Amino acid sequence: MASAATDPRLDSRHSWVIAVAGMASMFVVFGVAYSFGAFFRSMSDEFGTGSGQTALIFSITISLSFVLGMFTGRWADRVGPKPVLVAGALSLVGGLLLTALVPRLWMGYITYGGGVGFAVACGYVPMVATVGGWFQRKRAGALGLAVAGIGLGTLVGSPLAARLIAVTSWRTTYVIFAVGGGAALL
Repeated sequence: MASAATDPRLDSRHSWVIAVAGMASMFVVFGVAYSFGAFFRSMSDEFGTGSGQTALIFSITISLSFVLGMFTGRWADRVGPKPVLVAGALSLVGGLLLTALVPRLWMGYITYGGGVGFAVACGYVPMVATVGGWFQRKRAGALGLAVAGIGLGTLVGSPLAARLIAVTSWRTTYVIFAVGGGAALL
């Protein structure tokens, strides 16, 4: 992008398309990741594990996303946001599909924790940086719009997951989320 003072694309209509795309991306990634609570009881019951063992899946997911965020941000600076976001989308899909197949809970630490954790890291830091780079005067509003996708995704993801689990199973719900999330992100 040209210098901030001369680039006509800053604060343009296209900039707002980027902000809305950022919101949609965060809606999907965080809606899926933060819906884990809806899966908790079903997974704990199926695997016969306690709440601490089951909750460790989400703890790994969030911890990994925080640690990897500093690397995915640098990666996006070097190669641009698209390859990073595609890698995150593929990681989300793969992590969810593999989690739907795990025969033991500890495998979910790797598939969900690793796959979804990496997806969150790819979907947050690079997206915020990208949206912010398209604005000069309206940056705060654009970033607020983009990051609102996290809250909206969380608001929709958990109830949707709970409903799907009730009518199918937790495994089928992860497959549905993988297909739907992948289609939306790619």
